[in-house]
Amino acid sequence: MRKRIIIILAFVLLIAVHASAQQVRVKGNRTPLRDEPTTTSTVLAFYQMGTRLDVIDLANGWYKVRDPQTRAEGYIMATLVELLPGPTPTPRVPVRPGAIAPPHETNPNRWTDRGYVVLNGVYQSGTPAFSEAFTYTEYVEKTTITTDYPTKKGPAFDGGGAVKVWRNLAVGVSVSLARRSTEGSVSGAIPHPFYFDKARSISGSAAIERSENAVHVQALWVIPAGQRFLIAVGAGPSFFSVKQSLVQSLSFSQSYPYDTAMFTSATVSQPSGSAVGVGGSVDVGYYFTRNVGLGGMVRYARATVPLPTHDSTVEVDAGGFEAGLGLRVRLPQGKPKKAPAKPPIPAKPVKRQGVSRHRRGDPPGRGASPGEGVSAALPARWLVNDAPRCAPTETRFDPPI
Repeated sequence: MRKRIIIILAFVLLIAVHASAQQVRVKGNRTPLRDEPTTTSTVLAFYQMGTRLDVIDLANGWYKVRDPQTRAEGYIMATLVELLPGPTPTPRVPVRPGAIAPPHETNPNRWTDRGYVVLNGVYQSGTPAFSEAFTYTEYVEKTTITTDYPTKKGPAFDGGGAVKVWRNLAVGVSVSLARRSTEGSVSGAIPHPFYFDKARSISGSAAIERSENAVHVQALWVIPAGQRFLIAVGAGPSFFSVKQSLVQSLSFSQSYPYDTAMFTSATVSQPSGSAVGVGGSVDVGYYFTRNVGLGGMVRYARATVPLPTHDSTVEVDAGGFEAGLGLRVRLPQGKPKKAPAKPPIPAKPVKRQGVSRHRRGDPPGRGASPGEGVSAALPARWLVNDAPRCAPTETRFDPPI
């Protein structure tokens, strides 16, 4: 029983101390004061360690405070300050009866931007190497020519952005462009012009060009991490378009007695194809200003693209792992429009009471003599030497004629 009483007293004391809190003290240098209780709102001022601020309200991890020096008001995160005891309870923001109080941001991890734009320089790991062979007739015999197409890593360009759909959910689109130049190894056996089954080995190389473009459409979940970082994790379909050089034929030279043949050149074509794959990505941005920053991304997407060659098709892989660094630009949410101000209500006209005018031609006794009828109706503080003076309103008292 005694323990329960102690616990209850401690709880009541804690509530009393919290209710009497009036000021907070800043715990670090360059602590921002914001105009809204969000980590992406406009910074009004920065405060140094030890600065004391008056508390107006507390709402879901944010203090609404007032600078006692400049009288500026704003919001500051509760984790960046320490609460100090005060003599009076924390005041609440008055709300007019029947009015709806403006909502506060209840989750510090809620993303409040409209979207963002990214521009990256990307390094791609390249696609796996592949081989392609074709057969044709030479000197009444069948011969097969094989070409090996190696993989090649290299840089690429990537750019895109995302638009907020709901809460932290966004839809993002990015485009990546890559170009590669390499050499393919060509090998085969050329039949002898005089003897059967006396094929001569031949080998050489051919210049290979490859272009690979991709459009990545992803559903993204955007997570603010503190005041500077923005993390986006997403997945979705990737649309690939590939244009690849493929060897179609070759040329060789030979001389009597034709026991050997020499490779001279290869004829290539550049067929193109497209395919749809699936990919996922993670993007991390660090914003050194309100809307501009730098960031990095990693993404993996893969698809198999069929390319026409000779009388068939050859399947090549597109995509792969890529990582990049680049510019980040945040698109902040616009401020809500203010309701139009109501026109002021015109003031009611002030009635003149107890004031009479002496008109020209009035007989004695009609109207008021100087300081008579007027003096009887006005307070003494409005009289000077028993004569009326201008009251502290816009009403004027004309002297008798």
